[in-house]
Amino acid sequence: MNTTKFLAVLFGCLLVLSGIAAIWRPNRDLHGQQIAASNEKHPDLLLQLDYGNSGAQKIILQSSSGVGPDILKTLLRRNLERNPVLKKLYLEQFGEAACKNL
Repeated sequence: MNTTKFLAVLFGCLLVLSGIAAIWRPNRDLHGQQIAASNEKHPDLLLQLDYGNSGAQKIILQSSSGVGPDILKTLLRRNLERNPVLKKLYLEQFGEAACKNL
């Protein structure tokens, strides 16, 4: 297989996988249901999900400027262990008890 053909197949595979990733979001529906239930129960508060706000650097910058998230989800405790600034912000906002539950 020549290089051009290989790159074309690789590009096609990546394009198909990108399409699947854009469509298949199992937690998005669950999060949407949880947000809708919360907003219905507490109409004086508006809960929104920012799908593009998952990077540690973005969260640190937003929190440092006073516009950080009210709720922070991290997938693994080691994400906080690897990033001491993010861990400090997390502990300040949610407390030590929240960190133990990760």
